[in-house]
Amino acid sequence: MYEPINKNKTYKYLFYRFPKALMKEEHSSLSLSSKVLYVLLLDRAGISKKNKWYDKNGHVYVYFRVKEICKVLGIGKDKATRLLRELDDEYGVGLIRRVHRGQGRPDRIYVMSFLKGGEGDVKEEEDTLSEAPENDLLDDEEDDSSLYNSKNEDIITTKSNHSYQDEGTRFLKERDDMRALIKENIAYDWFVEAYQFEKPEHRPFGSIEELDELVETMVEVICSSSNTIKVGKENIPHSVVKDRFLNIDQTHMEYILECISKTTTKINNPKAYNISVLYYAPLTMYSSISAEYRHDFMR
Repeated sequence: MYEPINKNKTYKYLFYRFPKALMKEEHSSLSLSSKVLYVLLLDRAGISKKNKWYDKNGHVYVYFRVKEICKVLGIGKDKATRLLRELDDEYGVGLIRRVHRGQGRPDRIYVMSFLKGGEGDVKEEEDTLSEAPENDLLDDEEDDSSLYNSKNEDIITTKSNHSYQDEGTRFLKERDDMRALIKENIAYDWFVEAYQFEKPEHRPFGSIEELDELVETMVEVICSSSNTIKVGKENIPHSVVKDRFLNIDQTHMEYILECISKTTTKINNPKAYNISVLYYAPLTMYSSISAEYRHDFMR
């Protein structure tokens, strides 16, 4: 059961940043749904910037497939397609530019700035990303509560300059940073594109869902505070497992996904199995490839 906001409690919210400029008259032709989609794309562009997903010209791009938009916004495919057209530079207002790449691969989406050159209604990235409300709806002059932005990094104060990050925020940020590093190590963007191929022989083994599960397992293990990690029947020092996981690259991950897809034994503990495969696969990959070569070409 929801409760009214209480002046004696401190509230910390995760939220998307909705630019005030989108509510001005010049953007009145846009539907509210298309504005929400644009805000989601802005958020993803921030993540892409941190992960260094940009082209040779330094322009940041994102991937946001129609079926993902449908899932996030709870809408149908036709409406999602219509919202993208409303935003793009070919049919709509030009707040995004879509590059079609064919072969079942997702469009590369460039998110344009919602401000035209010379406009000053924007803050520098290091500055506060939100403002105190013009009217104090809580009517609490001594309230010192804080709001957190959607990436759990910048603290937005409503009544004072005092700011802090609690354990939960640091916990989430540590995992966000580690997840980004792992995805960079394994060339996650390549897998996203490769899984779009229509012909199975052109796609990696497994699926994007299985890959995401492996990534989350790696994040959890690497960020664990335990001194040892159970791998199979062994308790291996955390530092050793962490080092092994941080050295997994795209080739290793392709092999790991192949190993998992070829497993016929019933897995009672998927998480424990994933940890074992992630740990041992890089050690056995080349010997396995060599054995297959000898089997296929030296008979």
